[in-house]
Amino acid sequence: MKTLFVVLFSFISTITIAQKKEKIQILNADDFIYSEKSNKDVQKLVGNVKLKHQDALMFCDSAYVYKLSNQMEAFGNVRIKQGDTLSLTGNYLKYDGNAKIADVRKNVVLNRPDISLTTDKLILDRTTNIAYYLNGANIISKTDNNKLFSRKGYYYINQDVFFFKDSVVLRNEKYTMKSDTMKYWTTTEEVFFFGPTEIISEDNYIYCENGYYNTINERSKFFKNAYLISSKQKLMGDTLTYDRIKGYGEARGQISIIDTAENITVKGGLAKFYEQSDSAEVTKNALLVQPFEEDTLFMHAKLFRVFPNKDGKRVMQAFYQVNLFKKDLQGSCDSIAYSFTDSTLKMFYEPILWSDQNQITGTIVNINMKDGKIDELFIPEDAFITSEVDTTRYNQIKGKQLTGTFVENKLKKVFIEGNGQTIYYGQDENNKFIGVNRAESSDLLIGLKENEIETITFVNDPDATLYPLNELKPDELLLGGFNWKIEFRPLKMSDVFIWKRGELR
Repeated sequence: MKTLFVVLFSFISTITIAQKKEKIQILNADDFIYSEKSNKDVQKLVGNVKLKHQDALMFCDSAYVYKLSNQMEAFGNVRIKQGDTLSLTGNYLKYDGNAKIADVRKNVVLNRPDISLTTDKLILDRTTNIAYYLNGANIISKTDNNKLFSRKGYYYINQDVFFFKDSVVLRNEKYTMKSDTMKYWTTTEEVFFFGPTEIISEDNYIYCENGYYNTINERSKFFKNAYLISSKQKLMGDTLTYDRIKGYGEARGQISIIDTAENITVKGGLAKFYEQSDSAEVTKNALLVQPFEEDTLFMHAKLFRVFPNKDGKRVMQAFYQVNLFKKDLQGSCDSIAYSFTDSTLKMFYEPILWSDQNQITGTIVNINMKDGKIDELFIPEDAFITSEVDTTRYNQIKGKQLTGTFVENKLKKVFIEGNGQTIYYGQDENNKFIGVNRAESSDLLIGLKENEIETITFVNDPDATLYPLNELKPDELLLGGFNWKIEFRPLKMSDVFIWKRGELR
């Protein structure tokens, strides 16, 4: 065993010695001068100096070669050529042949077919094939004219990968990218960034703390606190993907689109953003939130779309299983269209609106909002207003077309045009029932106080009768089309996600 150990040790030592003896070779110089410098055997070379160490060629105007230590210093027009693609130039070079480390200084330029790097000092470790700088460098891409600066950087030659650190800035004619840490693959021209990162352009601003960007097809993906800001919208999500050429962005996870012009936020699990049309859509547990001075509107739908109409005015559409909740206003329908310009909300497909004690239905329900409150209500067909008197009695207003006005979110006046009908229960000052009033007229003007009918004006052909409570049959106490749907009414914000009505179309 001892003999074997000695043989192995001798073999390893022989290899080590052989490696150390791989000296720097002098291939050319106009003048050779031998001198004693610092007690070392030094050879001075002047003019058209050419040296070699393994597969690296080194050129300069003059050089000192330290044979004992296997080192050299080069001065003036220094150039290192390694392989077919890498060239390194500068004004000064210190090279250690044993460690295979080159220290290049002053006007340093590292050139590849596709990249040019300039700095004042660059270290090239030929053992690991890594070049690095610690005092700032500028990099220019020869293919797309991208320009990059960073305080520190590492170039992994074998992998064709740059790793930049500290105050990284990438610029081109379309955008500026700023990051703490960045990785650049030269073969695919993809940029990976780590830490706080900004991408700034004329069209938008992007922030993230992790992601990548392909500089060729301009597609990117962003993670961790990622968001995109355009002229009127802000898009946030766990993951953002963005195609700069198509102007298309997508967010997944916990996403939000904030319409900064209208102060509306739409949240969900998936969002799509189209720059050219300035539009967006949100799906997957989508929730619209619009704060007002004294209250907030919450609306849920399977799909939200926000876009400008033909006149350039912004419109929001909500599709399928729409519920809305506001403290003084609730609603349910299949679809909604909302105009931000005039605060007009239109409810489609079996719409139901609840305001205070009133349930309002029609083929379509149009609502005009003012300062976050209902200002006017218009139903063009099959209008019906119902309010519960007690568990078995209901005040009812019905007509072909209805216009209602509100004061402080309370219904004050109702104008019925065509086939006007009412049923309401009269009560005395002690709230005791005095009878039930059935009235019909082609047109009706109804005044309300505290959500109770106070006056009825019959415009044409009136027919009104006050009946004792027990005189009318149960079916005569309900107008045709009566449909009390209080069980569908959202009573709190979270109720907007609960759908009980089945398919409406």
